[in-house]
Amino acid sequence: MMKDEDILVGLDIGTTEVRCLIGSRPLTDQGSQFQVLGFGYAPNDGMQAGMITVCEDVSQAISAAIKQAELNTNCRIQSATVNINSSDLRSVSCQASVKVTSYKNRISELECNSVDDRARQSVQKQGRQIVQFFKNSYQVNQASDVTDPLGIQSETLGLQALGVTTSNLHVETIIRACEEAGITINDFSVSSMSVAQATYDKQNWESGVIVIDMGYSTINVIVIKDSKINYVRVFNFGGFHVTQDIAILLKIDLETAEFLKIHYAKLNHEVRGTKTVEFNGRKINFSPTLLSQVVTARWQEICQIIARDFKKRGYEYLPGGIILAGGASKTTGIEDFMQEALDTYVRIGQLTNFAGLTEIIADNCSYLNVAGLMAIDSGLQTQTRQDYIQAGLESSSRFLKIFKPKNLQ
Repeated sequence: MMKDEDILVGLDIGTTEVRCLIGSRPLTDQGSQFQVLGFGYAPNDGMQAGMITVCEDVSQAISAAIKQAELNTNCRIQSATVNINSSDLRSVSCQASVKVTSYKNRISELECNSVDDRARQSVQKQGRQIVQFFKNSYQVNQASDVTDPLGIQSETLGLQALGVTTSNLHVETIIRACEEAGITINDFSVSSMSVAQATYDKQNWESGVIVIDMGYSTINVIVIKDSKINYVRVFNFGGFHVTQDIAILLKIDLETAEFLKIHYAKLNHEVRGTKTVEFNGRKINFSPTLLSQVVTARWQEICQIIARDFKKRGYEYLPGGIILAGGASKTTGIEDFMQEALDTYVRIGQLTNFAGLTEIIADNCSYLNVAGLMAIDSGLQTQTRQDYIQAGLESSSRFLKIFKPKNLQ
């Protein structure tokens, strides 16, 4: 009989759908792999651009996805780790230092907590909350890349970190939607961080890798180098903008445009003549070349914006290249197209360190986010404990205590 504490739950609240993945933490007889037990899915009509617009609709979608997951696994779900994703997310680098006052100037938990609090305060802004806080490295004496300073003799202790913030209102509505569905939030994670966990590769994290989660209305980016979280950014565009272009230029409705995008759109593709397909009981005539031109033009613009941002911040090339995930990454030809546009190695993310019912998610890059959330729900994630410490990843449990809901106290 599996104990409640061994059950892990990831809850991906997306703009168009909610996904729930249930699994179990790695056990000694299973090696280091997380076990996938089952999943649930439900369409979501209550969000725009990653922000909740109708809380009741989102809550109902969460309930439906969870109920399906419970039926598939015969488990009762009461809590989960949840993604947080909107164009409102911001990442802020920060540093702080404190004097060491413990016995014989040996760094203790007191100084570690104090420098942590001071760094967080420098990130905290009115009306916003820290949803993830990555402690990248400590500075002790002349060393600037210490991962565990406890017990080291020093007069001061410094910390370099990265805080990810969003508006109080955004977080409160997510908490409310989960509460109404009977779910307590264990932790939060930005979507690109979840994908990075699901596709974790130690060598890539050390040498440098960019993870891009391409969703319906946002593109979520995270840069990891030397096993540290260097940068997080959310762009306010995604797959929907491609659908919108198709609808306008081909003079069709959005539902038909989405159908053509998913099944027939190819980047840099030219075919003579027209093609006729059937959708919703009616025939649709379109030019595959025109469809490709529309999609290609929008993706060229998207890549230009991303490339400018990377160049500005010095991330034009990292040895680990770029990992793609999310529904928009299913576009035919997207890997080669982005590789040429961004002048770096690009590939679709592949699930790592997971076993069990992985066929559910292994061939669908849209499920990498929820798989990573499930791993983060363990508190250990897809790395060894030492890697976890070095990456500076930290639970958001402190943050959750700020809010009023009783089931989060």
